[in-house]
This record gives sequence, C-alpha cells and structure tokens, in this order.
Amino acid sequence: MKFRATILHILRQITSPHIQTFNLHIPFSHAKSKLFSRTLTSITNLVRIRNVATINISLDSLCYFKPVDFVPRCIFKIRSLVELKLDGYFYCKLPNVKRGVVNLPNLKKLELVEIQLDCYQKLWALIKSCPVLEVLSLKPVFDNAANVGVVNISSPKLKSLLMINRIRTRDVKFVIDTPLLEHLVLHGYLGYYSFVEYPSKLIKAELCINDFYVGKRYTDLSAKILQVVQRISGVESASLDYYPSFFKVLSNMDVDLGSIFRNLTHLKLSAFGFEDFDVHNPIPLCLLSKLKRLEIMQMKGKANSVKLLKYILRDANVLERLYLTTVYDFHGFDNYRNFFDDNDSDSKDENDLKRDQLWWEYKIFKTLLFVPKSSLPSEVKFVGNYICVSSNGPQNGLIVTSNDRNPASQY
Repeated sequence: MKFRATILHILRQITSPHIQTFNLHIPFSHAKSKLFSRTLTSITNLVRIRNVATINISLDSLCYFKPVDFVPRCIFKIRSLVELKLDGYFYCKLPNVKRGVVNLPNLKKLELVEIQLDCYQKLWALIKSCPVLEVLSLKPVFDNAANVGVVNISSPKLKSLLMINRIRTRDVKFVIDTPLLEHLVLHGYLGYYSFVEYPSKLIKAELCINDFYVGKRYTDLSAKILQVVQRISGVESASLDYYPSFFKVLSNMDVDLGSIFRNLTHLKLSAFGFEDFDVHNPIPLCLLSKLKRLEIMQMKGKANSVKLLKYILRDANVLERLYLTTVYDFHGFDNYRNFFDDNDSDSKDENDLKRDQLWWEYKIFKTLLFVPKSSLPSEVKFVGNYICVSSNGPQNGLIVTSNDRNPASQY
C-alpha cells in the first residue's frame, strides 16, 4: 500500500505540463495485489495528462507463473508517446483499432517483453496504425500457438525488427511488410517467413535458431532456413548462433552462399559452447575469403577450435579484424567438464579441468604467435578465462596479458 501511495503522491506533486521519461519498476509483492491494476490505471492517467514521451514499466522476473495484472488500455492511446516498453508477465487487453484511426501518432519505438495478449490480431492492427514506428521488439510474445495465427507485421517506416518465437508445436507463418527495414533479429523456433517486398535496405541480420538446440532433423529445417537466407541475402553484417549446424544444413542443399551473401563483410558466430563441429572448415571458404571482420564467441576447449583458427589465418585474405572469446563456466562445474576433448573428463576434478582450459588457451596463443606478422589481420583479440592476446597492427606484434576475471561479463 505504501509503495502505491508514494508513487501517486509524487506524480500529483508534479506541476510541469510535460514529462519526458517515466520509469516504473514494480516489485513482485506489490504486483500480486488485486488493487494494483487500478493503481496502474491511475498512474497511467496521471502521466498521460503530462504529455509523457517515454514510458518504461517493468515487473520483477519472479512473475512467470501466470500473468499477474492488467495493463490499462489507455496506455496504448497516449498520443504524445515516442517510446513504450512493457517488460514483465502482464496481461494486456489491447484496444480495438479502427481502420484509418491513429492512436499513437508519435510512437517510434515499441518493445513488449513477456507480455500476454488477449488478441494478437489487435497487436498487428496497432502496429500498422503507428505511422512513424521505427523500432519494434517482440520478445517473446509468441508462445501460444492457438492464439497467434498468422504474424502480420506491416509498418511502412520500420527500420529495426526483433522477434522471438517460442512456439515449436506447429509452424508459424510470418508475413512481413517493412520496405525500409535495415536490421532484422529472429530468435527462437523457425517459422515460414514471407516478405511482401524484398528488404533491399537490410544491412544487418541476426539469427538464433533454437531448433538446432532441441535436435530437430536437418531435413525439417532446410526449406525454412533457405527461405530466410534468400530474404536476407543483401546484408553486409550477419550474426549466427549454432553456426556449425546452420552451415551444415545449407551445405547439404548445395547452396552457393558466396553468391547469396554477395555483400557480406562482417560475420559474428556463436555455438554457445554446446555445439561441436565435425568438419574441418565449418565456415565456407566462399564467405571467409570476403570477410573484413570476424567474431567467434563461446569457443570450446577442443582441438577443432585450434584447427579452425589456423584455417581462418590461412584463408581469410582480406580480414582486418578478428575477435575470439572462449566459453566461460557460467553453467557451473558439471557443464564445464563437457567443454573438453578428453574422454576421461568425468574423472577429473575442477582443478584438472581448469588446467586443461589454460593449456588450450595457450595453444590458441601459440597458434597466433607463430603466424607471420604479415599474415595477421590488422586487429586481433582473443579473450580467454586466463590468457588475453591482442594486436593493434601487424608491425606491433602480439600483447599477452593474464585474465583473472570472467571476460564474457566485460564484453
């Protein structure tokens, strides 16, 4: 009660006709209260009359059992809004949007995180009614196959689109009509994607395909992956998670990736430490030979990783920047043992595994050390758990430092 009373008291003291930014974080204990929905409506009305430009409402992450409360519909009718972010397990009843009616004429950025909706069709209509919307993040809103239907994203000015799909019980169809799109992020389970117009302005694409992690057959994914790849073919920058499986699927289809990704110069790869590759050159040469910037995250302490580095240094002829990081033990000791080649790792204690990690990082350093300076990219950086290697120019050689903290948390 005191929490709600304090917020309302503060807002009622404001005399300025304009609030630029309103941030509200709701503790779990208060969100459970039945009175809080009415309080949130009162708060929304108070900032609404102050012509608020940015609203950011978040709920404690403990609220994942069921939606705890309603977000008032009036929040989607604040005409002064430029940015709106709702983060938490709220339940939203969206307003009906009539054709030709604009409720949010100034909204440029909309981010919905973990929100539960009464009707997805209302969301598609709301997005379409925002004439100047540039950034849209839905993460993850799609987790109920029965209610989603066709995901229809239509926005004439949209430049950045992020979607996370949790539905794996059936294929979801995505229809995207965003002719000015520059940045596309697709996470979760793959659906079928169709673009009303080819996204000719798309510069950057990021793909994290969870189907690889749950062990779906490659044959089930081929058509979906090829459909996505053909739509993002003009990008200059790409980020791929579970990349060994991604390239393996396309290799089995005899796809000419060099021709498809004709403009690609920057590639960021990650296998999350879970995925190993059994091919000598997991990055196709037709891509590697044109890259100017390459980042490989979450490398595992395995011999194949060293072979991969040698392959990159030998055949990446125009590479200017190379950034590598190793797997950090953020899953605990039980998972840490799975990052090494040794068959007897189960019999090793924690200190043995850490020594193995140090030895593997030393081999990465030695591989870099014995490469001729003229063959090194202009900028090289390897961030391990124990060893860091960097170079800001072939003429300056390598700088080696020790690392006694988790490097992944600093990136």
